[in-house]
Amino acid sequence: MQIKILRCCKLEEGRLHDEDASGGNVKRGLFAVSDGAGTGSYAHEWSQVLVKHAMEEPLRSAAPAEVSWWLARARERFVKEVPPVDPASLLPHLRNTARRGAFATLQQVSFVRAENGRLSAQCLSIGDTCTFVRRTRTNGSAVDMHPWMAESDFDRGPLLLPSSLDEFNPYTRIVSHCEFDDLQVGDQIVIATDAVARWLTPRREDGAAWETLGVIADDVAWKQWIEQQRDAHMIGNDDSTLVLLVVEEADLSASGVLASAPPQPFDSAREIELGKALESGQSLAIAEAWGDGVWLGDQLPSFVDQVAPHLKIFEGIHALRRVLIGFHQDVTTFAEVESAWLLHRVALADATVATGIRQALQEIGVKTKLPPAVVLAEPVAESLSEELPALVEALELSPAVVQAEPIAEPLSEELPVLVEALEPSPAVAQAEPIAEPLQSLESLEPNSEASAESSNSSGSSINVEHHLT
Repeated sequence: MQIKILRCCKLEEGRLHDEDASGGNVKRGLFAVSDGAGTGSYAHEWSQVLVKHAMEEPLRSAAPAEVSWWLARARERFVKEVPPVDPASLLPHLRNTARRGAFATLQQVSFVRAENGRLSAQCLSIGDTCTFVRRTRTNGSAVDMHPWMAESDFDRGPLLLPSSLDEFNPYTRIVSHCEFDDLQVGDQIVIATDAVARWLTPRREDGAAWETLGVIADDVAWKQWIEQQRDAHMIGNDDSTLVLLVVEEADLSASGVLASAPPQPFDSAREIELGKALESGQSLAIAEAWGDGVWLGDQLPSFVDQVAPHLKIFEGIHALRRVLIGFHQDVTTFAEVESAWLLHRVALADATVATGIRQALQEIGVKTKLPPAVVLAEPVAESLSEELPALVEALELSPAVVQAEPIAEPLSEELPVLVEALEPSPAVAQAEPIAEPLQSLESLEPNSEASAESSNSSGSSINVEHHLT
């Protein structure tokens, strides 16, 4: 595979600034490009860390828990390489920037050769660093792009990977996935940071534009061309990185270098981390160690049942954090917050890790208590079909009620309402078939805590960070 990496940094206040990073390994068929955001602190260092980490431990998939696991490992590397800064030692206008940390885009491209010899490129990306694929069989008339963007989309602030885990929510900072299959000899692949990607986007099907990029031989020629485009206001004054790849015959051959790239192996060290997390019962740690689960290989089925409830908690926590923060920024409505809670309440109702979430919801008026339910004694619950006739006779239910399917099936949920509506006599309450499952009619009294919660639902001023951390 032919490879060419061209870099040109921006000129800012008379000094050269370069916050882009790039890396490539032809034998592994792995390439990565990152663009650090100048509005954050240590943007250059963070983009470098992301590329190094991607080259050594590639991001496996776009699954939110997998991205969380990968990003946490990248941050560990970042903390070791970049000395911490005490925000209190900085000027006031720099303190918030230091607290939030660094931000950067990421575009990871990995080439995979299937057994039938076909070559594909798999892209994982976040932000406006883009991959373009120009195929020879279409004579460049159809050029693929990921992420797919219009030229005007580059004016919007992109999603970025943060160095601070407090700034990361895998369900809002979404990593996207795309696969370009059946690549052929001569196909060209370009990975470009936003300044170059914006220039190429409206010209992606213009053969002359690709020829221009193809003839630029080195960084000296690249810098001259970039400066010409800047002077003509065709490219903005920003870091400009281009990785140009061309598929060769050997890349499709069984003896080619890509054939030596092994599949991602089973991660024994990660299995240990998953085991420790399961022992501790910490849902977020369990979900992150699990990731997408694919790395477990044949052992995946043996863990599914253990991990599934924790994945639901992981998803619910991040979903509620997102809508709560949006609510206090006047972006999300109360109805959306309430809907999010109803969607995830079964997973989060009793989860210790969600205590702060529930408190934050209660303080804006969301009722987080699950509706009271009668717990059926085991003999009745298991043989409900046998006990139902006696129960119907004791309560003197009409035939219509007996035949109503919505009541007969979820009886354990409907029984409290049913009993209250029918106002059974003391004699009925003491009947043997009912006495065991109901225990006492005191369980049917309104929940005092729920009533108090309802009466206090008007308060809405809360410290979101306190509850959500």
